[in-house]
Amino acid sequence: KAGREGHEDEQADVIRHHEDTILERDQTIRENAHLMLEKDQEISSLKQAIDEKDKIIDKLEKKLKGEEALQEDIESLKDDVTELGQQATDAKHELKKVTEEKFFLQASFDDLQTESDASRKTLKDAEAQRDDLTKKCSSLEKEIAELKSTQTTDSNASTEELQAVKEQLENLQKERQSLMLAKDTAEKQVEEMKARHTASGAEYESKHKSMNDDLEGLRCRAAELEKDLAAANSLAQTRFKDLTDLREHLNKVQPELKKLKEESTELKNVKSELEKSNGSLKKLEAKEHDLRSEIAEYKSQGSAKDKEITSLKESAKKSDERSSALEESYETARKDLEQSQGRRDEAIETRDKLQADLKKTEADLKASRDSASELEKSISKLREEAEGLRRELKANSAQQATAKSQMDGHQEQSRELAVQMKEIRERNESLEEELADAHRLLSERGREGETIRRMLNDVEARAESRVKEMRERLDLAVEERDRAEDEASGIGRRKAREIEDLKTKLKDSEREASRAAEAREDAERRERDFKSRQADLERRAGQAQEELAEVRSAMAQLQGTFDETERQSRDLEKEKTDLRRMLEEREGRLEKLQKSSRSMADELRTLQSANKLRQGSVQSSQRSSLESSRVSSSRVASPAPKASNGAPVATTGGPSAKESIDYVYLKNVLLQFLEQKEKKHQMQLVPVLGMLLHFDKQDQQKWEAAVAAR
Repeated sequence: KAGREGHEDEQADVIRHHEDTILERDQTIRENAHLMLEKDQEISSLKQAIDEKDKIIDKLEKKLKGEEALQEDIESLKDDVTELGQQATDAKHELKKVTEEKFFLQASFDDLQTESDASRKTLKDAEAQRDDLTKKCSSLEKEIAELKSTQTTDSNASTEELQAVKEQLENLQKERQSLMLAKDTAEKQVEEMKARHTASGAEYESKHKSMNDDLEGLRCRAAELEKDLAAANSLAQTRFKDLTDLREHLNKVQPELKKLKEESTELKNVKSELEKSNGSLKKLEAKEHDLRSEIAEYKSQGSAKDKEITSLKESAKKSDERSSALEESYETARKDLEQSQGRRDEAIETRDKLQADLKKTEADLKASRDSASELEKSISKLREEAEGLRRELKANSAQQATAKSQMDGHQEQSRELAVQMKEIRERNESLEEELADAHRLLSERGREGETIRRMLNDVEARAESRVKEMRERLDLAVEERDRAEDEASGIGRRKAREIEDLKTKLKDSEREASRAAEAREDAERRERDFKSRQADLERRAGQAQEELAEVRSAMAQLQGTFDETERQSRDLEKEKTDLRRMLEEREGRLEKLQKSSRSMADELRTLQSANKLRQGSVQSSQRSSLESSRVSSSRVASPAPKASNGAPVATTGGPSAKESIDYVYLKNVLLQFLEQKEKKHQMQLVPVLGMLLHFDKQDQQKWEAAVAAR
């Protein structure tokens, strides 16, 4: 009993040693798992830092791509904004003035057509005057004929009167030359008007051709009149009274000539103004073209940003799909882990059962020592494997660091994750197969243990039965010996022989006991083999636990990548909201510019209406002057006061309208100046106020300083 108790104590010590080794393995596994988690956290932090840096780099690249152009655009726009501030009243206002000035040009074209109609009327008046001149020429021819007839009678006229008449004729010729020059200028202007208004049609050109023919006829008539006047110089000596009439006629014609000169100067001014307006129109058209190109660029940028937003949405959808796939794979891996944990629990239960069976079985110290040495060797191997795993982890971390630097995007990550998932699945399958093999081996070893137990029980039962038989035989021998002592000595020999037979039988039983001991040793040897196999199974279970830890670390990495994709999607949504906000701000600015352009368009319309009123007043003054000239020529009354009264009325009416329109424009500009909250726009409106209010440089500097001090 004491030997059995000592043997049981030794077995308990061995079992405790095994349990301590198992606990040490669990601690090493936990430490390795903790190290793996720390390394995974470091890797995840490095991944996050790399992803953040990649995002920052992508943002910076996007900003550089957009900002290299945008900064140049911003710098140019800042310069342009200052220029556009100066041109806001010019460019922005004129931008929308262009469309209105197109209408204005169309209106001016209509006005020019009306002026051409007026010029036609003036030509008709000129034709009427020409008819009058032809009548006068015919009357002069008649007078010349009369002078020729009376030349012989009037040869005794005074030389002084002839000189006076010659001087008057020279004056008339000078005035005639001036009229011809004015006529030539008017013809040139008419030709220019023809060149400008070639688009008016073939009828307009035919009319102008007819007018040119009429003018050429007038020129021919003028040349003939010069010849007639040269002949009349010799005949004018006797026609002093007629010359006095001609003087009166010239006195009447002089105010008309003055009016014609004034009209020619006004036409020249109008021509210069038209040239200036054409130049400004060309500038405005160029500015309009530039602004349209800028608007097209902004639209293209907006479309490009919309495309980027769509691409970001697609990438977000792809990332969502990837995250859903990763979640599914994570769930499948989690289920596999749960299954493997269940199998591990079953293996632990079987291990507990085996340990309970081991407590029942008897093992020798040598076997326990051998198993302890083997376990120590396995522990050293496990430590070496742990160190190798740490080295592999370090190498893997270095490889991951190098791989992170070589990663081009989320596609390679997804591929690597897919490969890792495949490897994990293959490992899980291999682990499941190994666990199934382990279960099968454990079941086989359990069956073998049960068979060994049965055999031991059979051997013990046989030994006990034989011992019982031997005891019974001994009892019989004792009884026979007693009988033999009672019987005769002859029977003693027989008993001695039987004793010898019994001794031989005892020897045989001892031999059978030695055989049973050998069978027991065989059973113990099988038990040792079973323990070694159990150690192998435990080692495989430890490897399975390590692989489970690796799977968990891989799942943690997948979770980290999933979190990173979610964070990237959030950043993309933030960038999307920022882009929408920028677009809304730009749309608000465009609406403000459109409102300002509409207000300037209304102002231009008022200016155009005022110009039309002024042109109508000028035309009415011209018509009144022409009518007065007709009345003066027909009635020989003095039309000078009417013309003089008409001219100042036209001149006074124009500037008053201008002043009223300028005040309206000034009022609108001041309202815009007060409504603007930003200093830049107010600084841009200061030169416009300077143009309207005739600021000096000092005044403009004061205004700018006052705006800057707000």
